Amino acid sequence: MGRYKKYIKNVLEPWPSEPLKLWDNFKDDLCEDIKHRIRQQNQDLALPYSEDIYNEGLIQIENKLLQLNDKSLSHFGLPSSVRTENNATYTMAHHYNTNDLTSFVNENLIKPIITGPAAGQLAHIPRIPMIPTDLPNPFKRIQFLVKISFTLTINKPQGQTFELVGIDLRKECFTHGQLYVGLSRVGSADNQFILLPQNKTTSNIVYREALTQ
Repeated sequence: MGRYKKYIKNVLEPWPSEPLKLWDNFKDDLCEDIKHRIRQQNQDLALPYSEDIYNEGLIQIENKLLQLNDKSLSHFGLPSSVRTENNATYTMAHHYNTNDLTSFVNENLIKPIITGPAAGQLAHIPRIPMIPTDLPNPFKRIQFLVKISFTLTINKPQGQTFELVGIDLRKECFTHGQLYVGLSRVGSADNQFILLPQNKTTSNIVYREALTQ
């Protein structure tokens, strides 16, 4: 149920959000636990997503919105849920108070970013349940969607080759050859990402004397 809390938190954030766009993009992820439960109940591991599964997800989201904010899905521009006797009994029995929601947010909240253009902002990294469907024994594991990366100055990787590189050029190179070294660490431009200042330009420092001698 944690993924619903994360979604609710985004919907209720004080800054502008797009609840409908979030739902359209991530409704499969939000409803994955529901699909997994129904698959087990029906002993059908190939059961696809359906409108009934999405509807149950919307009901659970609306239950939390009503509890936390006393507002329905329509207030946030989301499609209305269809409540029946079959799904109302299950969904209305699952409640989360504000203390529970606060605890979840704190567990999945990184401290404010210290440096860079996003300094002072909070970085949200949710713990995503992973449920394989192609294995004989179903299991579930939870992991943070993070990937190890390394930060180097341009001089350090000279002579090395990498699979993927991001270059921060918001501050210009200050000596001859630095820009060339930074831009030549990968074999394909598709694997290179460059962060430029607002004017979208940078300078290439060239000592003409070094080229003529």
